[in-house]
Amino acid sequence: MFVKQKIISTKNNKIKEVERAKKSKTGVFFVEGKKIIEDSLLNCDLELVNAFCTSNFISKEVNTPIIEQLFKKGAEIIEVSKEVMEKLSDTKTCQEIAVTAKMKPLHIDRLEKEKLSFVVVCDRIKDPGNLGTIIRCACAFDASAVVILQGTCYPYSPKVIRASAGKVFKIPIVFAGLDDLLHMNIKLIGTTPSGGVSLQSSKIEEPLAIVLGEEASGISSEIKEKIHSLLTIDIKDEAESLNVASAACICFYEINKGKNKKY
Repeated sequence: MFVKQKIISTKNNKIKEVERAKKSKTGVFFVEGKKIIEDSLLNCDLELVNAFCTSNFISKEVNTPIIEQLFKKGAEIIEVSKEVMEKLSDTKTCQEIAVTAKMKPLHIDRLEKEKLSFVVVCDRIKDPGNLGTIIRCACAFDASAVVILQGTCYPYSPKVIRASAGKVFKIPIVFAGLDDLLHMNIKLIGTTPSGGVSLQSSKIEEPLAIVLGEEASGISSEIKEKIHSLLTIDIKDEAESLNVASAACICFYEINKGKNKKY
């Protein structure tokens, strides 16, 4: 009763539209998998566009509630063949349900500055897996927002959404430039593999924004000039350095642990 149309051809115009949207940064994004849709997408204030379900998924009574919820939130329910779903899917194991949705970009001016105690800033993070993990950890450690600077990969790409386990929909994500960041009047701290102040021995005071730099070159020189202090994670020499996502998680833990303490 919820299905509006059936698509069996991978050359259908609607399928082509989804493929184009997945490669663009227009605010339309693609989410696949029952768990991530149930846990994250259905509990967010988003405009749902389409819900693609295989015939096998629709036929199972256990899946009726999620289809009904998607329908009530405005998604057009479309039955697709296995071949079409495989065409849409970005995962090795094809999921039997996927959704397209719209999200309007959030500008930094719309954040309530008095509520910004702990902000995560991503400076040219290139790897979707790293960005997704950073967003997931930021959510876990109660960050106020994640700021995406120019050169960072798109946070609503399918790979970032999966790596974040859907947490991209649970935390404010804003696109901004350095000037926007400085206008927030919040202390900037950065991370560096060596030569900084020991993170583990530092006492953290909020509000603050922690800048995480590009995987290979770190924080840009332009941003470094504006940073209050650079922090280094104490690790064994044999490790040399940490992946940016791993380093981010450790930093977030230490910041969370040291809340309300001063440098």
